[in-house]
Amino acid sequence: MIRTYTQSGTSVPPPTPTPFALHPATPAHTAPEFGSPWDRLLVRLVFSVACVAAGYHFQPFGLSSWVGAGVGFGFSIFVFLFETRLHQASMRRLIGAAIGSTLGILGAY
Repeated sequence: MIRTYTQSGTSVPPPTPTPFALHPATPAHTAPEFGSPWDRLLVRLVFSVACVAAGYHFQPFGLSSWVGAGVGFGFSIFVFLFETRLHQASMRRLIGAAIGSTLGILGAY
């Protein structure tokens, strides 16, 4: 049996509370972040200095010392761009690429 609303002076019943609080939708999974941006910058800086030092010392392709250092710096920039591209790829695509490259190497062997 339904009870009718019988308060004098008003004919509109009070609103019923919602069963669940309404919150804006949030993504179910966020990518984990390791370290602060300063930590990542420091690691990239150390890697870049190591690449420049290796290029200066080993003089790749018979280049002079300073040109070799420039090649090392260019290589470090290439690695940073490749890293940002890898962050955008899904895990499924990365696993498929690893399996495909392994099968390609075995097929060429």
